[in-house]
Amino acid sequence: MKTLLITAATAAFAAFSTASTAQQAPGPALVTVGGEHIIKVAPDEAEVSFMVSSKLKEAPEVQKANDAVVAKVLAYLAKQGIAKSDIRTTRVSLNPYTEYVSDKERKQLYMAQQAVTFRLEDLDKLSGILSGLVDLGVNNIENVEFKASNMKELQAEARAKAVVDAKAKAETLAEPLGQKVGKAYQITDQTSDNDQPRPMMYRMEAKAADSAASIAPGEISIKAQVIVQFYLQ
Repeated sequence: MKTLLITAATAAFAAFSTASTAQQAPGPALVTVGGEHIIKVAPDEAEVSFMVSSKLKEAPEVQKANDAVVAKVLAYLAKQGIAKSDIRTTRVSLNPYTEYVSDKERKQLYMAQQAVTFRLEDLDKLSGILSGLVDLGVNNIENVEFKASNMKELQAEARAKAVVDAKAKAETLAEPLGQKVGKAYQITDQTSDNDQPRPMMYRMEAKAADSAASIAPGEISIKAQVIVQFYLQ
């Protein structure tokens, strides 16, 4: 019985030692680096979002009045050469609204709103279209986002060059040690939405329509970031 117990304990210890040795076995020699690349280009299109809103005492009347303004705006955009497929309604609402005339006087009204977004391919028309929208009764131009029509291709190019940047950094680190960089062990894309072109926040009330002429698209930046682990040789 004692011999059996000793044999079992010896076997268990041997198995534990083998597992511990396996867990402590060194992994591959790796170098971990980050890569980044930014592409700057002039935008060739814009996405414009605006709001049409109306306030009246009766709900049916205010909805009808707001729809009439929207209809004029859509007809205007069509005349500017904007295709129906590039125009979409993003939000429609009808709600009670309290207007404070003074500390003692309040008006109970209804507010109808419709938010619309459209894509503009000819940026030379942007200033004129924005002014035209205000003239037709658009209350608020919420934002203008400048874009590149080949954005996916630019993002792919930025990612590829970010990987090249990562390899160059790895070689800089490995060379003083007399080692060379081998194949990639793991690549992680660190690019986030915050690295993409941000919309230009552009709010324009009717009284400030002339400010549309001062819009300058400039350049947009497409940024890619990666983390790469390379084998060391």
